Amino acid sequence: MKKILIVCGTGASSGFMAASVRKAAKARKEDLEILARSDYAVEEYAKEIALLLVGPHLSYILPDLERIVAPY
Repeated sequence: MKKILIVCGTGASSGFMAASVRKAAKARKEDLEILARSDYAVEEYAKEIALLLVGPHLSYILPDLERIVAPY
């Protein structure tokens, strides 16, 4: 099972997006775990995720997030 982490500033809007992705994955019979968290959780999940999706309003921290996930 692959894990996808969706982040936004507080985790609220990413929760709505995660629900939509879960529904789509289920319809396609994809074996995915979709997590929705705040951007502060990226370090905690970096080792175990296959994909990181970042809300567009957080584009200013992309370099920091890329640095965190780069080793994985």
